[in-house]
Amino acid sequence: MPAIHSDSGVAHPEEEADLFVSDTDERQCQTDHEDREQREREQQEREQQEREQQEREQQGREQQEREQQEREQQEREQQEREQQEREQQEREQRQREQRQQEQRQREQRQQEQRQQEQQEQEQQERERRKIKINLARWEDNTWKPMPPLSVDSENPAIVKETIETYMIQRVRAFNTDLLMMAPDAYFQAVINDRTHTILLVPQDNLSIDNKMIESAAKLREEAIKNVIGLKRTAPDDLPETDRPLKIH
Repeated sequence: MPAIHSDSGVAHPEEEADLFVSDTDERQCQTDHEDREQREREQQEREQQEREQQEREQQGREQQEREQQEREQQEREQQEREQQEREQQEREQRQREQRQQEQRQREQRQQEQRQQEQQEQEQQERERRKIKINLARWEDNTWKPMPPLSVDSENPAIVKETIETYMIQRVRAFNTDLLMMAPDAYFQAVINDRTHTILLVPQDNLSIDNKMIESAAKLREEAIKNVIGLKRTAPDDLPETDRPLKIH
């Protein structure tokens, strides 16, 4: 800076010192101003960085919250899907069990129906095989009808048992020709002669007279007519494998 001179043209030292101080102060003020501006800029930068950091942290928290919400939403959706799948599986399981139960019930009904039909067929077959064996007892010089026997042609044991019971009661059995035979032979005998009739005579009346013979012959003719009229011939009465030998 040029020296300042007085009106006399000579510079005084005091004036020069004042001028130096003023110049120094000005530079100091300038420096202080620059420092303040620098500090302000730095402060602003720090504040800006802090705001940016806070924004980043806020964004990070928001991002974490969104991710957490998304995870929770995904978990809820996954749980809902799993729940729906379990419910679907349970429904399908119940439906399968229901179908299986209905199938078992149908099979049970079908089996019961088959068994019933089988039983009915067997019963019908037994009824078809049954043959009525007439019984007549000699009393008061006549043949009085007794309750007949319904005999299964494949199991005619009831005839033998009935005759044996009468024998215990001292009643003897005859065919319509007034011939006695073994108890187990009567069924085939009366089937073969187409009479289906067994005569019973108390042992006290075993004396065979003409009246008994004539009435037995008449009963025989009527019995044969009845059997033929009913078309109950020997081959029809018994199965092919059980046809008895003809008794002479």
